[in-house]
Amino acid sequence: MPHTTARPLFAVIALLLIGIPLFWNSSAHASKKNRLPEVVVIRPADLPPAAQVPGQAMYLRALNFSRYLYVEQDNGRRLAVFDVSRPARIKTVAEIELNAPRFDFLQAVNSYLVLVGIRDLHGSIKLGVLDLQHPKRPVLRVLGDAEFGFVPRETPAHVLTPEPGIEIRDIQQEISDKELGSCFVLSAGGLWIIRHPAIEKAFEEKEFESYAG
Repeated sequence: MPHTTARPLFAVIALLLIGIPLFWNSSAHASKKNRLPEVVVIRPADLPPAAQVPGQAMYLRALNFSRYLYVEQDNGRRLAVFDVSRPARIKTVAEIELNAPRFDFLQAVNSYLVLVGIRDLHGSIKLGVLDLQHPKRPVLRVLGDAEFGFVPRETPAHVLTPEPGIEIRDIQQEISDKELGSCFVLSAGGLWIIRHPAIEKAFEEKEFESYAG
């Protein structure tokens, strides 16, 4: 009788001893799987076709929890508009034919007007404003001749990304969004995005709380 009761008890103990490490390994694997990567680099080839076009300048507009990135392409003839509110899933929302000379974003005038310097064929600068009141339908207006000389924007020739082995060359401009945790890099080969998913998640949670409240 003692032998018949000992076997089931021994079997139960054995299963428990085997199950504990299995459960531990399963939990550890799940935790590792759910852990967000520290940094993610998105190449132009992984973005919409409009983001793969070489650009000359860009401007980031933050509108509450929305983010719109405006990229000058074809030396002022076209302006591509991207919704970058979710850097992992950016969308092309407009491609505007401006038919303007090359221009540079200078500074924000207010929440929706951006001062730009427009360079004509003779090298002189005219002032203009880019009206972003309707984010997906920007309008460029020329104001008149500028009373100052043009100072070219200084940008590094190349930069090493936080992800080993990836180097971005022929950089035109960089813009960082600390609140969203993204760095947008405009190169001769198109747009690159350096993401920080943990900061993005915190940003999304903050957005959700604002709508829930």
